[in-house]
Amino acid sequence: FQNIIFEKIIGEQAEVLKNKPSGFENMFSNNKLDELSEAYRLFLNYEPSLDIFLKEMNKYIKAKGKEIY
Repeated sequence: FQNIIFEKIIGEQAEVLKNKPSGFENMFSNNKLDELSEAYRLFLNYEPSLDIFLKEMNKYIKAKGKEIY
């Protein structure tokens, strides 16, 4: 039952934040550390959402690295 709740609520939230202009990219770009920390702690409870979060973070870090280099 708990997995169904995590999938519906947390899983869907990760997808929304991935695709929303005010989502992950905005949080990373504007150093919204409190929001990022809360999202990370929430997504720790549901691995597919954590994977989405980490992929988005990886994408952001690579883009910033290319800007610097």
